Amino acid sequence: MYKFTILIIFFIAFSISYANNGSIQLKGAGSEATFFLFNKLNTEFAKSKNIDAVFLNKTITNAYKQLKEGKIDFVISFHYPSYKERKLLSEEIISIPFGFTSIAICFNVPGINSLDLNWNVLEGIFKGEIKKWNSPLIKIFNKDKKLPEKNIIIINYPNESENTLILSDFLSKRSKIWKNDFGRRKRLRYISGIWASKNSLVPRLIRDIPYSLGYVGLSEANIFELDKARILNLSGKMISPDLAGIGASINISAWEELKSSSIESDNQKSYPMSTILWMTLYKEQSYNDRNYQKTKALYDYIDWLIHPGQGYYRQYGFIPLTEGIIRFAESKLKMIVYRNKSFDRGF
Repeated sequence: MYKFTILIIFFIAFSISYANNGSIQLKGAGSEATFFLFNKLNTEFAKSKNIDAVFLNKTITNAYKQLKEGKIDFVISFHYPSYKERKLLSEEIISIPFGFTSIAICFNVPGINSLDLNWNVLEGIFKGEIKKWNSPLIKIFNKDKKLPEKNIIIINYPNESENTLILSDFLSKRSKIWKNDFGRRKRLRYISGIWASKNSLVPRLIRDIPYSLGYVGLSEANIFELDKARILNLSGKMISPDLAGIGASINISAWEELKSSSIESDNQKSYPMSTILWMTLYKEQSYNDRNYQKTKALYDYIDWLIHPGQGYYRQYGFIPLTEGIIRFAESKLKMIVYRNKSFDRGF
């Protein structure tokens, strides 16, 4: 497990100074769950490219707005840009996959360190219909555990969160009622429990409050050493949120599957709330009088992320791209142009 005493921020923006005939700065905004991964990636990239990274608070909504305004260079997310987000950006954009991870359903029940849940139980908990830890529906999958007659304390995100999008996407695929009542969204309303004052405090509150339950990125769950529930997959198997489960979920054969917030396969070992990391940027990089050197720096950075950078993913709760998706990412990278002239790898 990784022990850090730094605050995990909800959404982060980072600037990268790239020395190439002068100082060039790249700025991006990304999901809170990528903080530790990108801290490592930027450190390693700096060894060969002389880069400094600085992290600042941003929300995903503000990130897309700032990309439109030319204040940042790219957005990192756990979902392919929605119609609304693409419409906001107006100009043609490129979205490049560069890794896989998952969210985890985490709990704090004294004396219990393992739990099995299915989508029906999760729906009932988050809709406030299952209120007690010893509910018969929970006990169906946990007959060997002495579940207490205590209220389930849900720890909620106060602001939009891509972790919420993954959860709601998963439940929308399983339940028509959930899809109609809540649908896919970055923020859930009318959920009972405790609302964290900041998104970054959710894993900390789960750790500190007995009888609580919530959902966080796998890397955050590992860092805070939270107990993680196994989830019933499409094959009827209870699967843990770990690298093996995420890896088994990667069996993507169609573009539409790539665009889903939560992914899984019919592999018996597949974890059902896995997801893809995306980087979104403008295809034409000469906007706002950007110079060639800045575009080349961005191109080199992305190229490094989908090639040498992949070697650092597993230690932070992420899975590298498969060979087929690396080819797909390379094809997207080659679409970047500067004044209508395309780059080539190694240009």
